[in-house]
Amino acid sequence: MNRPAAGNLLLDVQRLSKRFGGVVASAGVDLQVLQGEVHALIGPNGAGKTTLVAQLGGQLRPDSGRILFAGEDITQLAPHQRARRGLARSFQIARLFRSFDVAGNVALAIAAVASRHPERSEGSRPAPGSFASLRMTVHELLDEIGLADKAEASIDALSHGEQRALEVGLAIVSRPRLVLLDEPMAGMGHDESHRMEALIARLRLHTTVLLIEHDVDAVFRLADRVSVLVSGQVIASGAPAAVRADAGVIEAYLGEE
Repeated sequence: MNRPAAGNLLLDVQRLSKRFGGVVASAGVDLQVLQGEVHALIGPNGAGKTTLVAQLGGQLRPDSGRILFAGEDITQLAPHQRARRGLARSFQIARLFRSFDVAGNVALAIAAVASRHPERSEGSRPAPGSFASLRMTVHELLDEIGLADKAEASIDALSHGEQRALEVGLAIVSRPRLVLLDEPMAGMGHDESHRMEALIARLRLHTTVLLIEHDVDAVFRLADRVSVLVSGQVIASGAPAAVRADAGVIEAYLGEE
């Protein structure tokens, strides 16, 4: 695998390793994500994808290796410190405030961003200095993620796909430089998957995306580059057509599809 030019790197994962007792979840992972791309990470169940994402997000500390973000070593930083630098993530299970309606969830996220790191509100989303500006910002985000008509709906009234779209919206409130999306299409039907695919395609207009996903067809439609993780190691990385034709990838993963 050819290493991308350093000048265009946003995320540079170097020899990242993580072990749980006798189980090796990450075995010297090397992964490079370029500024402005949709980069997909695929692989069979148990390959170590979610463990890798947790290390990138700061929820897990690696045993060895380095994570460079925009040239800075963030390996030992906590999740909130990574968020301040512009790295955000979603989770496999939506983490929403069910006691608030849809607009209330977004308003809470905007207020949290403004209070914890106001520098990320400047030039991205306006800081909620008044009720009117907060309401406008909430509406803009809901329109962006396709939930403008659900502002007053309860979380439980949303479909599974709508809840996932809302969680993606909460992840991008701060306008991060990189958003990690952990299986955003999991459990969706055909129509909801296509709506999520369209949302991810829109995200690329203002942020870099690292997409972890099992829907291989969607991955190859969306991604600029694809990396394949098998048994805790990246076995191929490159343009979608080249990865899809790779004999090792077909044998280890795509042959199952």
